[in-house]
Amino acid sequence: MSFDLYLFRFKAGEGATADKKVVLSLLQQHCKDGCDKFATYSATLPDNSHIEVRAKGLESDEIFSSCFCSLRSFSPAVIRFVYDIAKAADLVIFNAQGMADDASNPMVILTEEAQARELPKDVGSHPALCSSPEHLGQLLGIGIGTWAGHRDQVVEAHR
Repeated sequence: MSFDLYLFRFKAGEGATADKKVVLSLLQQHCKDGCDKFATYSATLPDNSHIEVRAKGLESDEIFSSCFCSLRSFSPAVIRFVYDIAKAADLVIFNAQGMADDASNPMVILTEEAQARELPKDVGSHPALCSSPEHLGQLLGIGIGTWAGHRDQVVEAHR
């Protein structure tokens, strides 16, 4: 069971091409084996935490405009890694556990103020502007707690 974050680049309300070189460079720093046949990169971070990033198009001629982060644990290194990818490639973070109209548990997290003008009109009325990896951790705090509670319930039910 994972905590899921989706990262997208937008221009004029539509999906747009992102800088694949900068994302690939960040992934290669922490992925010894490259990606699998599904374009999933398994990264081991300096604190030995892990994150899986699915990023189609990074190592091909395909367009790269988004990636999917599957978090099975949380640490400052995991949160920093997600933030660094989003910031470097001008990607908006979508918190699958967030709420579209709840600023305290945002679904849409921006890493640059200018991203707000590029969003599709129907993505929620309360995008949060994130200023740092630490701030991203705070913005995900409620979602993380809810997810952890649900995960613990599921694990307990299957013991």
